[in-house]
Amino acid sequence: MKKEKKLPKNFGKVVTTLPTLLKRKKRQGGKGKPFEKSNPWRFPKGTSGNPGGRPRKLGESIAAALAVEIDGHTVAQLIAEKLCESAIAGDAAATREIRLATEGETIHTPDQIQVVIDR
Repeated sequence: MKKEKKLPKNFGKVVTTLPTLLKRKKRQGGKGKPFEKSNPWRFPKGTSGNPGGRPRKLGESIAAALAVEIDGHTVAQLIAEKLCESAIAGDAAATREIRLATEGETIHTPDQIQVVIDR
């Protein structure tokens, strides 16, 4: 039977020595402390750092893809036809999607609900 060799205690740990710590320089670049009032890159009060928001590129490409015509019908029309066929076949998710697209989300408030009790 072979004896297993034991690994040293510092095996796998990063060991830094004093000379390497002294050689390290401060990070160059950057814009300093972003929240100090003397920082020239700081945004003025009331101004957003990203006023335009994230660019919406996906919506434009989907709109362009839905406008493509196939055999005289747009892709959007073909998708609507398939959705209606699925709803007629009994697909509850397709029915819900059609209702949301045509009527929107309906929220019932207590004054809109009528309860009739027959005794």
